Amino acid sequence: MMKTGAGRPVTGMGIFTETIPLSPELVLHLYDSWGLEADKSESWKALIQEVLEQHDVREIKDWFHTIIYCLSAKAARVEDFDLDMIKALGKDGNPVLVVLTHCDVMNVETAIAAMRTAITTKTGVHNRDIIEVASHAKILLSGKTTQTFGKEKIIHRIKVNLLDSISGKMPQILAAIGQEKINNWFKDCQEVVQQQVSFLNPTSGKKEVSRNEYFDIYAQ
Repeated sequence: MMKTGAGRPVTGMGIFTETIPLSPELVLHLYDSWGLEADKSESWKALIQEVLEQHDVREIKDWFHTIIYCLSAKAARVEDFDLDMIKALGKDGNPVLVVLTHCDVMNVETAIAAMRTAITTKTGVHNRDIIEVASHAKILLSGKTTQTFGKEKIIHRIKVNLLDSISGKMPQILAAIGQEKINNWFKDCQEVVQQQVSFLNPTSGKKEVSRNEYFDIYAQ
């Protein structure tokens, strides 16, 4: 969606939003971050965490239903800071989709298999949530023409994750709402009881204060 460069991310620092109609019934709201670099991982992590907290609300429409983390298959390996970030992004129940780009280059199959193994064993992301893509059709030196692929699988997983995120987060949200109501009810009951006791025995409060003062003197 955003401009890319050869080997170096060119999206400016920050979060950039795009609205993409996938169909008359489904509109995708995309929040794109600048490309992660190892020497800026802490700044990137802080920004992403801030945005995640802003969208961790009760309104379903404001949730992040899928977090897409892109890795280039041409790198042939997954860096430790990438693995750490993928784990951090998914720790609060956010569905994470790892997208392997440049999967149409020559002799990349072995690298893809190794990357899949590293991701599934070290982050908890399921194999079905690792999608291989090629975003550009091109003619190779051998004369073979490659085709784009992967977009439909990404959209499918986004739709699945939409339902999974609702079923996964709603029990926690309802439990939090219920606990809040119980706490408020308990506080109201305490206030009513205190008011009734003070009304029946207006000196009880003074007696308690006086008694506590004597206890303090005795303790000294």
